[in-house]
Amino acid sequence: MLRSLRLLIAVGLLLTTGLVVPASAQAPAATTFHSGAEDGFVAAINSARAAQGLAPLVVNAELRGVAQGWSAQLRDAGRLSHNPHYADQYTGQRSRMGENVGTATAPGWSADTLVARLHEAFMASSGHRANILGDYNQVGVGVVIDGSTMWVTVNFLQGPVPTPPPVVERHDEPTPPRPTPVLPGHFRRP
Repeated sequence: MLRSLRLLIAVGLLLTTGLVVPASAQAPAATTFHSGAEDGFVAAINSARAAQGLAPLVVNAELRGVAQGWSAQLRDAGRLSHNPHYADQYTGQRSRMGENVGTATAPGWSADTLVARLHEAFMASSGHRANILGDYNQVGVGVVIDGSTMWVTVNFLQGPVPTPPPVVERHDEPTPPRPTPVLPGHFRRP
């Protein structure tokens, strides 16, 4: 079954500090990210962690943006590599970072099947597995599908979980009652 599937995967642990998001990290406007596949990777990662008694990873929106941008760049380059600017593109505090990148091509396979196959390949690789089961508390996944090829970047991070921006409740002033129109020759009684 895996004969028809070409999997190329690479892994690297990044233990870093650093911090600014360059504008060049943004994905091209024409790129469409596959949120269903991104959610599928997060679910598979958290399932693997739960099976080992580990806490689930929280999705970090900034990490997700970095991962999406890198997956788009991988697709554009047509080859797999690690993001050399990952540490500089994340602006939050962290003590540890890691990255898994992968691609799979299988004509006729669904996105869900590609996610499952790539996750299996990640778990079969000691470096990728170490990231998935590692000492991290946050994750950001970016998936780009181009034809029958899926490109994925999974960014891992250990650090304070960003608090979401506060929800501003809107308290509209009540609309004052409209005056009743008075027709000529008619009187309004109080």
